[in-house]
Amino acid sequence: MSLRTLAPVAGGAHVKTALSTRLTSSVRDISVYSVETAAAVSAFAEALAARLDGRLHITRTLGAATAHSPDLAAVLREPPERYADTAAGERVVPVAALTATGLARSAAWRAEFARLALTVCLRVLDLGVAPEAHGQNLLVVLSPAGAPLRLVYRDLADIRISPARLARHGLPVPPVSGRLITDDVTVLRRKLFGSLVAGALGATAGSAAALAEDLGAAVAGLVPTADSGALLTEPLPTKALTLMRLSPGVPGDQWTQLPSPLAGGEPGGPGRATVEGMTDTSYLNAVRASYDAVAVDYARLLGAELARKPLDRAMLAAFAECVRGEARRPAPGAGPWPTWAAVRAG
Repeated sequence: MSLRTLAPVAGGAHVKTALSTRLTSSVRDISVYSVETAAAVSAFAEALAARLDGRLHITRTLGAATAHSPDLAAVLREPPERYADTAAGERVVPVAALTATGLARSAAWRAEFARLALTVCLRVLDLGVAPEAHGQNLLVVLSPAGAPLRLVYRDLADIRISPARLARHGLPVPPVSGRLITDDVTVLRRKLFGSLVAGALGATAGSAAALAEDLGAAVAGLVPTADSGALLTEPLPTKALTLMRLSPGVPGDQWTQLPSPLAGGEPGGPGRATVEGMTDTSYLNAVRASYDAVAVDYARLLGAELARKPLDRAMLAAFAECVRGEARRPAPGAGPWPTWAAVRAG
């Protein structure tokens, strides 16, 4: 479930590589900062997982290296499969792949999974860490019968760590500085809610109505906190991916808001979307018009992006060769068309 992470056929550590092309909202390279902080953050995450009663495993970073360039770097990680008891019939599945298992067609199963994911991830947030829990980073350990047992999280490069929250729980702050560290509650909640709820759980549910049902069935067992209260009553943050792609000069993530699945679409009323404080009952038409307005600039900016990146073209060609003969139609929103055009051509 990852274009740039290599998993040996015979098993063993996974290798995350730098792929300097835009797949969704940002270039998928590996910053020097991520390499420099990898060991400290991994050790910190391992200690954090010990506070979660075995419900969450975090794959350890085994090594990281860079040639002082984000375009030439790699990270060696534990394989997530090591956290499943394969002898007992357990298996690990990326959340993004759950729809292919057939399990997600069951509303009862989705509610059980949502309850597990929300309980664990909200606890992690309360302790002081906001994970980027989208469908590739978050995996679930399934029983032989398919029941969700516990979670596995991989890739610590873009988590957010709150020193103030850690201190409240008597946890040490890892010896790192920079973008990983923040006490901004909006940043922390956006990081988790946008990736887990709007991303992983939303994609597993398949529709806004199904997501609302899943969350409604899952929230009864949640421990009441300020974070869970915000999740249940406030608009749902989600990354504004197209805006980010068309704003290369703006650093970091840019966000929009969706109506809360559990609050009848408030604020703004049912069926309204909120972007930078604005609401519009005909937002679908506005979205279509905005895409039309930037189509020419999009093609001009990104149409020849791969022409100057021979290494990326080679990696995409190798990926295409590996999946030749299989279904290769990209999912909507999976990345810019020049990238997937190169894969299809391969």
